[in-house]
Amino acid sequence: MLNRIYISSAALLCIYTLFLFYTFVGSVADFRSGQDSNISALKHAKTDAIVVLTGGQGRVEKGLALLREGKSSKLILSGVNSASNHNQIFSNKLVKGEQYRIILEKNSKSTYENAFEMKRLVEELHIESITLITSSYHMKRAYTAFMRIMPDGVRIEPYTISTPNFDEEKWWAPDNLAVALPEFLKYYWYEIRYNVGSTIA
Repeated sequence: MLNRIYISSAALLCIYTLFLFYTFVGSVADFRSGQDSNISALKHAKTDAIVVLTGGQGRVEKGLALLREGKSSKLILSGVNSASNHNQIFSNKLVKGEQYRIILEKNSKSTYENAFEMKRLVEELHIESITLITSSYHMKRAYTAFMRIMPDGVRIEPYTISTPNFDEEKWWAPDNLAVALPEFLKYYWYEIRYNVGSTIA
């Protein structure tokens, strides 16, 4: 009898986990298309700062492109290697005076640390709106962290980047699952940590 209960419980847990994973992957696609009900898809609106979470292909390049297009007056790269500088990151391709508009944040080592360091800069620089740039598979976790940690009233505009290592439309393919599954686990680990921390506080 107990074995049946254990088996049934394990089966239900597996089904629920699969449901959560399917929902998570679906939300990744929503962020990619700008259809998530919790975000404002203002792709052409200016913000006080462009924030790039480093670590994914194409993110820094897109941040610089948006800076040059006038999306914002400043660009912040969050999670930069402590030994890196502007010339190394941009391969000496910055135009005269451009590096003074680009801030390198070198203290953070994770997505939540990115958000905490950005909170400090937002308060220090009196920033009221940011364009948040990261890869499509990473945006849900990053956006959730930033929404919870940023000061009240700061507008966050998500801007996703498609990368060769993840195809939202074929998430079930082995290579895509290898990207989505760890991100799914990290997202819910952050959810548990946040909820436990909120309960304790």
